[in-house]
Amino acid sequence: MKFDVKSKKEFIQFYRQKQRVDNTIIDELEHNYGMHTPIWWYTRDCCLSDIINQAFRLQNFYTIIKMRFFIQDLHEQIEKLYKTPSEKLTLYRGQGLTPAHFEQLRTMQGGLFSFNSFLSASVDENVALFYADHSRHDSDLIGIVFQINIDPTTRISTTYASLDNENYHSDAKQEFLFAIHTIFRVGEMKQLDEQLWKIELSLTSNDDKDIRHINEYIRPGTQGSTGWDRLDYSTIHNDMGSLYQYTGEYAKALESYEMALNIEKKSNPVNCSNLAIIYDNIAVVNKTMKQYSAALQYYQIISKIHKACIPLNFQKLSATYKNIAEIHYSMDEYPQALKAFQKILNIQRNYLSQNYIDMADIESNISQVYESMGEHSKASEHYESALKYCQMLLESHKGDVANLAIIYNSIASIYKNKKDYFKAIEFYRKTIEILKKFPHVTRPDLAVTCDNIGQMYESIHDSKTALFAYKHAMQIEQQASPPNPTQLQLYQKHYHDGLTKGNDTFTMSVPASAKLFFF
Repeated sequence: MKFDVKSKKEFIQFYRQKQRVDNTIIDELEHNYGMHTPIWWYTRDCCLSDIINQAFRLQNFYTIIKMRFFIQDLHEQIEKLYKTPSEKLTLYRGQGLTPAHFEQLRTMQGGLFSFNSFLSASVDENVALFYADHSRHDSDLIGIVFQINIDPTTRISTTYASLDNENYHSDAKQEFLFAIHTIFRVGEMKQLDEQLWKIELSLTSNDDKDIRHINEYIRPGTQGSTGWDRLDYSTIHNDMGSLYQYTGEYAKALESYEMALNIEKKSNPVNCSNLAIIYDNIAVVNKTMKQYSAALQYYQIISKIHKACIPLNFQKLSATYKNIAEIHYSMDEYPQALKAFQKILNIQRNYLSQNYIDMADIESNISQVYESMGEHSKASEHYESALKYCQMLLESHKGDVANLAIIYNSIASIYKNKKDYFKAIEFYRKTIEILKKFPHVTRPDLAVTCDNIGQMYESIHDSKTALFAYKHAMQIEQQASPPNPTQLQLYQKHYHDGLTKGNDTFTMSVPASAKLFFF
């Protein structure tokens, strides 16, 4: 998507305002821009790369908007030059980090990390070591050598380009440039010397669950035929918020979302769809931070927006009511939670084609609320309704064995909530049997089911089998590619908590009950 003449003119005028830029270079850029590629201009010593990357790092959206003409051209060239790797590629980048940024990065091991800029790297590790070593001479910086590992067997989530034949500096060889906001998985960290570290980064895959989540959050704000024509302040702030959210920087995420919201309310107050997306992003972050009152406030605003939109989207309204119900439940506000769940039930029955799994889930949630309120007879009534929907689902999926795992897991969860642990174990066992038959089943599905089995055996005081199940869940998650740090930490906690209760003899033999599941 090419920008119009006006966008290019804005870019040139803005560039001229930068005092450190030679006007003769800007004149050349204005009149001879098409004679060279965007990468050639980016690598030339004319401050373009510095201005752009500083703007992204500092979230200077005014600069980003003004330079969007060149940013998009550069991005498109990187995409055009990108070639799917045929063999493993290892690149290196050397730079300095402040102690505060370094400590923050150390806490992100196993998580996602983005440089928030276009990123250059070299095949030559000595080049990276030179820059990292030079950086640590500044007492306020720690020298970092980033080792970037690219696996050719994964569906890479970003693009990058070789600068050979494109670089302004013709003597620079085997250098690469990554697209803006490339996301990496943080790996091993090793100290090389005083104030000098090496940190491994792996380029993420499109199959990475966390990357899919990021794409789901960013896509609503940027998809469509308009592409970069819609690159305005609101969209940029919202997309930056999504990146911060999924790298765990929640305060920055909220700040970006709030900026997007304020701009959207002023410039496009009647676009209920965009407003709802931004409000939902803010609500999700507050919910994740357990700031339930704030999250609830935003979800209530979202429900009003959905009800005001024509035509009314009952699916979205139902999802919002579910979030409201879950927050009320987390705050022990059971009557309000019940009221929200009843609204969902009403929408499902009257306005949506009944989905048996959704109906079973709602009935199960309502039963949990009644259970928490001490109204056991009503809780039992809704548990039975949930089971009835599961039975209807079983009958409607005759021969569709793969979906049985989802159904059996739902039934097991209902019995778990009813505290009928033996029945829960029975259906978790059926879930495991199916999951083991299908190679496409992801390890996280298998791991979480093993962990649930462990909880059930712990509830019936069969500690040996519980520990075996917890260990199995932990081992499965460790072998995942990549493992989920949060889930792995949870499984490790369950396992080690069991050991501290005096159950350290379980390794002497495999319990007979465990053999039913895992062998």
